[in-house]
Amino acid sequence: MQESLASILARASDGDGDARNRLFELLYADLRRRAHSELAQHAGNTLSTTALVHETYLKLVDKDLRLESRAHFYRLAARAMRSRIADVMALEIEGQFRTPRAAVEFSDVLLTWYARQGKEPLVGTRGHVYDHIGLSVTNLDAWVAKLKGEGVTILQEPYRLGDTRAVMIEGPSREAIELVEVK
Repeated sequence: MQESLASILARASDGDGDARNRLFELLYADLRRRAHSELAQHAGNTLSTTALVHETYLKLVDKDLRLESRAHFYRLAARAMRSRIADVMALEIEGQFRTPRAAVEFSDVLLTWYARQGKEPLVGTRGHVYDHIGLSVTNLDAWVAKLKGEGVTILQEPYRLGDTRAVMIEGPSREAIELVEVK
């Protein structure tokens, strides 16, 4: 038997994290429609629908919410969406916000890339400054072959990194991404 939305709302109001996650799962499609509608009312914004929904979730999930009804939840979500849109638009006007260029979503993690400031490819610094991100992979050779097959630019072929190996690739906005093999 499926749990009712009213029951999930009640559990979420009592601070049940699983219930809050379930609530977002159940209402995700509707939140996307609402986010799309909110974004359409603000020409020139650079937020994506997905990013706005996810940021709304993050804003609401950590709060001590007392959810009275589905409509109450939607009012809180709409307020959080409008607040985020206003924040982004204000920062863009001041020139302090860089527009996301690409994003990859892995289950509950969203990695967003921003355009680099310069035109030249990054030079590996091996951690002397923060100039790249690193991700762990289990089979480096298979990843390198797949990425080459997809046309991804390899900035540095596989190299030794301590007792393992790594490769440096170019991301969608010309940022450096290091794939480190874990066993």
